[in-house]
Parts: sequence; structure tokens; C-alpha cells
Amino acid sequence: MGDLGWVRRVLVVEDQPFMRGLVAEALRGAEFDVHDCACIVFLTNYPSEAPFSGLPAGATFVNKASLDSVDGLISAVNSTLVELPLTVTPAVASDAAKIGSLTRVQLDILRMIAEGWSNAEIVKQRGSSTRSVEKAVSRTFEALGLNRTPGVNPRVAAATLYARAFGLPAPVDSEK
Repeated sequence: MGDLGWVRRVLVVEDQPFMRGLVAEALRGAEFDVHDCACIVFLTNYPSEAPFSGLPAGATFVNKASLDSVDGLISAVNSTLVELPLTVTPAVASDAAKIGSLTRVQLDILRMIAEGWSNAEIVKQRGSSTRSVEKAVSRTFEALGLNRTPGVNPRVAAATLYARAFGLPAPVDSEK
């Protein structure tokens, strides 16, 4: 409750249980009630807020890379609760803009590359033909501008770019 005299309720949308727990704990430590929803915080590694354009009232987009402290998160949630428009995003970098322009298939391919999967494993997982995956990988590299630099392995560069934007991918059992 704190000095405000009212309950600050929030629902944090986070797909990683560990991160969701940390955020909920931080918000509870700042005297938020995280059980009932009064606002929605989209906490994400996604480099662009474009998919979040037109957020409803009581919702905000917060890019994890733009937060340098728990206080920044608390500020974003507070601003949403008092209906101040706030979108917390990092400065648009060329890599982030490139990733933001990828299609869902290209993002999925990029994630699989970052996980270290070969084209053959991607074929197996996606149920696609070898040629289809080769084209998708090539188009992903092209969209990221990775086919143009001599001496640079585009697969390694793509995995690095993914890790910088989203963090290391969670290990996935490819035998599913």
C-alpha cells in the first residue's frame, strides 16, 4: 500500500517463468499487488515496439535491454497506472531494426541458428524440404545484411545478433 493510500495492482506478461518470478518479486518488494490486474506490462526482448502499437489504456511496452534498474521498471508500471503514456525502448540500433523487420518464419529460423542447429535439424523440426530451409536461411541472412561481408560466417554472425537482441536461447530438445 505504501504512502499512496491505494493498492497498485499489475499483471506482468512474461513467458519465462524465472524472469516472471523475479519481476513479480521486485514489484511486490515495491508494494505492488501482482495478483489482480489493473495494468499490463509487456516486458520483452523484442527490439521494436511495432507489434505493440495501439496498446489499450492501462498497458505499456518495456524492452528489457532499456532497463538499467528495478527502479526503471517500477517507474514504467507507475506511469501506466496513472495513465501517463510511456513506452520504454532502447535507442533504435541498426541490428534491432533489422531483427524487427524479420517475418515470424525468419525469426524462428534465426532462433534455431542461435541454438546451433544445422539446416538438416531445422528441416527435421519444421517438417520442410531441404531446399525450403536453405532458402529461408538465405533470406534470413539477406534480411539481416549478413551475406555481404567477406570473411564473416553469416551463421555465427546471425547467432551473435540473436544473442545480443534476445539473450541466449533456452536449450530445446531437438528430439521431440
